[in-house]
Amino acid sequence: MTGIAFIAVGGVLALVLLAVLIGNADARAQREAWNRIARHRRELGEWERELIRAAESEGCPACRMLRERGKLHDPL
Repeated sequence: MTGIAFIAVGGVLALVLLAVLIGNADARAQREAWNRIARHRRELGEWERELIRAAESEGCPACRMLRERGKLHDPL
């Protein structure tokens, strides 16, 4: 093999390595983003359940009406 072939093979290997590293970084960033979204949704769900409990304990007429119509989420 000539020197140019070694350089070409080395360049291809470098590009493959770079693609793998970028792919791993992107996958990690995507996973972290989905984890943040899931955490935020859990926090919102907890907040929603807390508001529902507070409204039910005070006898909120709007919550009662929504519950009767089946439009209020069932608190876990």
